[in-house]
Formats: sequence, structure tokens, C-alpha cells
Amino acid sequence: VLLRDKALLRDKALLRDKALLHNEALLRDKALLHNEALLRDKALLHNEALLRDKALLHNEALLRNKALLHNEALLHNEALLRDKALLLHNEALLRNEALLHNEALLRDKALLHNEALLCNKVLLHNEALLRNEALLRNEALLRDKALQLG
Repeated sequence: VLLRDKALLRDKALLRDKALLHNEALLRDKALLHNEALLRDKALLHNEALLRDKALLHNEALLRNKALLHNEALLHNEALLRDKALLLHNEALLRNEALLHNEALLRDKALLHNEALLCNKVLLHNEALLRNEALLRNEALLRDKALQLG
């Protein structure tokens, strides 16, 4: 019985260790995917900035060459700056929303993990109590039998 109990506890410990390693691998994979997405977003923003810079340089050349279009070009640049400010503001809001979402997911995952650990602890405690109770019962039976025989 003790060997079987010891083997069961060892098997449970191995399963918990395997589950923990699996969870760690999943978290690493999730972090890698998140980092790749951030790098792609950063590259896209960089390319957009380069394209906007090129467009602004082109507009400046047109303004120098075409004095008659000066007022129209200024109005166009103001609109571009307003659009750029709105885009940057919207991107910042989306990044904040994504961060809050990721934090909430990590909190939920941590809570579930803690609940699972507590359940495992309770199960192990209950098993130990049941084993102790059975041992005490067996000892009492053996004492009673020894008293009857003795």
C-alpha cells in the first residue's frame, strides 16, 4: 500500500511538472508571437513615417517651384498634420487597449493557475487524511484482535 501510494504521488508530481513545463512553453511561444507582432507594427510605422517624410519633401519641392500653389499646399499640409495627429492618437489608444487586454488575460491565467494549485493541494491533503484515518483504523483493529487473542 505504501509503495502504491508513493508511486501515485510520484506520478502526480511528474504530471504536475509536465503541465508546468507545458505552460511555460506556451507562455514563451505567446511572448514570442507578441514580440514578432510588435516588431512588425514598429516596421510598418517606420515605413509609413518614411513615406510621409518623402511626401512632405515632395510637397516642399512643389511649393518652391510653384509659387501660385503656395496657399493650397499649406492647407494640404495642415490637413496632413491633423490626420497624422489623429492617427498617432488612435494608435496610442489601440496600444493602451491591447496592453490592458494582455494584462487582464495574464491576471485571469494566473488566477486559474492558482486555483488549480490549491485544488491539487487540497486533494493531496485529503488523500493524506484518508490514509492516516485508514492506518489508525487498522492499528485499532490490530490492537483489538491482539487483546482478544492475548
